[in-house]
Amino acid sequence: MIDPEVWPLAPGNASPEAEARFAELEKSWPEVTTSFREHVTGIALRGERVQRRAAS
Repeated sequence: MIDPEVWPLAPGNASPEAEARFAELEKSWPEVTTSFREHVTGIALRGERVQRRAAS
């Protein structure tokens, strides 16, 4: 189990109300598709691309 003092909202550590809210929010997340993964990867790697452009 994850230390609840350090991670109070980790799965299993949160209050039942918070766990219910997290489950509700999870239902609203978009389906993970290849397109979605590519979009997220593009966002994550953008800083790297910007730094390379600035260095050249």
